[in-house]
Amino acid sequence: MCNTQNASSAQRCESCGAMLIGVDLSEAQEDRDAAAPAPVTAIEPAAAPGAPRRCPHADCGQLNPPGAQRCVYCDRPLEPEAALQASIRWPWTEEVDIRDCLLIGREAPAPAALVARLEREYSNVSRRHAELRVCEGAVWLVDLGSRNGTFVNETRLAPHQPVRLANGAKLRFAADLHAQIAIRHGQS
Repeated sequence: MCNTQNASSAQRCESCGAMLIGVDLSEAQEDRDAAAPAPVTAIEPAAAPGAPRRCPHADCGQLNPPGAQRCVYCDRPLEPEAALQASIRWPWTEEVDIRDCLLIGREAPAPAALVARLEREYSNVSRRHAELRVCEGAVWLVDLGSRNGTFVNETRLAPHQPVRLANGAKLRFAADLHAQIAIRHGQS
């Protein structure tokens, strides 16, 4: 925590933006300073199943309910990002790993093989249709203002509004380009 004094009704810290909803503000300032959490290291032991989990981020450090995947206070992942692996399965049975970012569209910087296939078989997909991004311990999809839309489980996305994807999410780009997301958590 940044130690800024915020109004008791504040939902976010005025200085650092950390979520304050549910944060125990009753503990003494000295206690918070003395118990500052250590930064996460690769060798930190995992919490026992059913035990509360402490947020690994030094500016938060709050205890979270057992089984939580994201911190209920700062909304960041409780697991290291390196543990996330994601891929997209195309209808032509090709599965492509999503490293940091994958552009879906009929022009570069989308992968050349994808560009060629979309030009040949899916011409209603925009040149810069959508983007898949792995960050903050999750997989995000954003429609880049495409003419024919991007859909997650048949719900059309608002343009330029990132949406967090769940494992197994069914994607559709324009009228007929269907794909599915696979997200795996494990050691990289």
